[in-house]
Amino acid sequence: MSPREEILKISLNPKNFNIPKCDNLAVIFANSYYGTSMELGDCVINDGLVCNDKFKELGYECLVFYDILTSEFIKVLNDVCKEKFKKLIIYFSGHGSQTRDKNHDEYDNYDEVFIFKNGHVVDDDVKKIIDKSDSEKITLISDSCHSGTIFDTYEDKKKILTIGACLDKQQAAQYYFERKGNGCFTHYFWKYYDTYKNNREELAKMINKKLEQFNHKCSFSRYDLDIF
Repeated sequence: MSPREEILKISLNPKNFNIPKCDNLAVIFANSYYGTSMELGDCVINDGLVCNDKFKELGYECLVFYDILTSEFIKVLNDVCKEKFKKLIIYFSGHGSQTRDKNHDEYDNYDEVFIFKNGHVVDDDVKKIIDKSDSEKITLISDSCHSGTIFDTYEDKKKILTIGACLDKQQAAQYYFERKGNGCFTHYFWKYYDTYKNNREELAKMINKKLEQFNHKCSFSRYDLDIF
């Protein structure tokens, strides 16, 4: 079975899905842009599949969405953030980009955006939705280009951790590790997670040592919170 066939078996319809009654929920967005000029191939799909397995091992119920559109992404986020969880993970793998900042809240004058087949979603709009969530702990992860603050920034009083595969001005790489494609950040994150999960700063350092060869480095918004 190909990675695409595998993820299609577990992916949900964003227009009609049920949110499980659970303490810990992980929402996985994997976009390979199949059939378009933006296509990323199996690497992104494998990212979604490995995160689905890993999050389940950590005790999370998982919702997987593959190659959805902008309005569907917003709908899923809104639906999920209306519910309260002890722990909530949002993971995105796909294209990220930048656009001119219109409300002057970005130090570099650029907003980061999530890319979909039919357009993009600006980080400001995602933040408005996340800010409405009453979940006790939220972890936001993006393995995409320009992902340093692609989930934007949040007040320290909220238990929100954001992790980007690269800095805002950088591009995230993909590579084939032992003949299996993955985003480089996602691959090294899970390679070192078990060993360094209780020392987030050291985890980031270990990942970045490996990412140097791909000319980018990951970013953690804070080190004082458990990741999951």
